[in-house]
Amino acid sequence: MPDHPAVLQTFIWQDFDLAPEFPELRRFLAFWRREIEGRLHSVRVATAGPWHGKWRHADHLLTLH
Repeated sequence: MPDHPAVLQTFIWQDFDLAPEFPELRRFLAFWRREIEGRLHSVRVATAGPWHGKWRHADHLLTLH
C-alpha cells in the first residue's frame, strides 16, 4: 500500500495509441489493476494529430471506481 493513501498523486504516461479503442491504454490499465497496489482515481486522455502538434482533450473521460 502507498505510504500516504489519502494523498492524491499524479502519474503521467505517454505512448502512441490508436483512438478510439486505445488498446495500449487498456493494456496499461489492466496491468495497473493487476500489479500495482495503489488505486486509480481517474484517467484523462489527450490526443494530438501527428502533423499539427496541437493537443486537445479527448471527447470522453474514463473514470474508474
